[in-house]
Amino acid sequence: MDNHLINFEYGGAEDDKALDIAFSPEMTAERKKWIEKQQNKITVYSFETEGNSETISFKKFIDNYYLLYCKFSTQQNIPSAVDGQTQVRRKILSSSFNIKSLLSLPQLAGIVSAETNYVHNEKYIETAISSMCQNNLASNNINLLSGEGQFANRFTGEDAATSHYLFTETRLSARLLFPEKDEHFLSFKQTNYFASEPTFFVPLLPLVLINGVYNFGFWKSSVASYNLEQIAQKIMLKLSGVEDELPPLEPFYKNFTGTIRRVKQNKFAIFGTAAQLSDTSFEITELPIGTTTQMYKSKVLDKLVKIGFINSFSEHHTDLSLRFLVNISSKNLKKSLEKGFYNTFQLITFLQEHLWLFDQEGHLKEFKSVDEIFDCHFQCRLDLYKTRQQYTEGLLQAEVNYYANQVRFITEKKEGMIDFESVTLNSLIIELRRRGYNSNPVDQFNGKGKFETKNCF
Repeated sequence: MDNHLINFEYGGAEDDKALDIAFSPEMTAERKKWIEKQQNKITVYSFETEGNSETISFKKFIDNYYLLYCKFSTQQNIPSAVDGQTQVRRKILSSSFNIKSLLSLPQLAGIVSAETNYVHNEKYIETAISSMCQNNLASNNINLLSGEGQFANRFTGEDAATSHYLFTETRLSARLLFPEKDEHFLSFKQTNYFASEPTFFVPLLPLVLINGVYNFGFWKSSVASYNLEQIAQKIMLKLSGVEDELPPLEPFYKNFTGTIRRVKQNKFAIFGTAAQLSDTSFEITELPIGTTTQMYKSKVLDKLVKIGFINSFSEHHTDLSLRFLVNISSKNLKKSLEKGFYNTFQLITFLQEHLWLFDQEGHLKEFKSVDEIFDCHFQCRLDLYKTRQQYTEGLLQAEVNYYANQVRFITEKKEGMIDFESVTLNSLIIELRRRGYNSNPVDQFNGKGKFETKNCF
């Protein structure tokens, strides 16, 4: 234990400033700028000295190990603007694409950990897998993994079964969004001398906009979910060069029946749904995004009954819908309508987007708008298509050369220009080279082809 203890030495004002930047709640903006500036300049300082005799200033500790923690924390929690995935989700996808059977969450987590050299707690992988399986309201517009078992639902938000009783597999839509043909052109991370997962995928659609982002931990990052069909339409218009007709993207949540209104850029008001049934009753059939049925019941309706503002309420929910029937005096109903019904019954919330994501260079960046995120993904996908096109054209030409070699060889053998019956293989290879034959053009194109000239000279 003594070898892991760190002896600190107070260095005065420099240490005070470093501690404030690292931990002060009033210096959040400065902390982000500090991490942004230093994220690619981290050098790990070793504290493990025999006898624990060495001391270190607080500033040196914060500028090295604490900064390293900040870097890992952001990588674990903030996705890329290109593929919409965090580091652990990318590892899960990379492993699950090769699995064709249904697995429990712990089984898949173990495979991911082994194949991608994941060094943290496997429970974190299980949590990430579970979130990728979710398809209930306000989770995923497109869930990349299918879920078999009792996952968390929109009514309580948390009543999932133990992970051993939850099963998953890759959905067909995930493989369609992440084409296998792309993988040859992706840059893979090297971990302990083997490739683990790509630095980032380049899906057909910008998943970071389709599924949204909700991270309010160490670094606040939030992006609303947007309509898949509208995004696809925008891609087609942009490919056609019709820049002036690109429609503004509007938030969309699958199965949400409430209303979303833009308050200002990157800020939205989200309304539930209610309808008056009589002078003394009304029904609530939708809650704002992020509000579970159980939460609303305990924090709003139960309290309003307790203070006497409403007389009673009853629940009439199904697996796919919710319905609260509320009884209230005509006087209080009139009062709530005058003061603002949605505010009185807390059927309105606000979503402020904080567009902090990793860009295509792997740098943490605050995007100005969702259109800038869209453009980032669009350009990366277009560049990948161009790379694939160049590769395909080169491969086709290599195949033409390959068959041209075969035709030429047969023709020259028929005309007696080549004799291979009475010579050794090495002599034949030297002769073919002298006559200008290429080695296997396809293998040469892929960087593997060469003449076997062992013992030729």
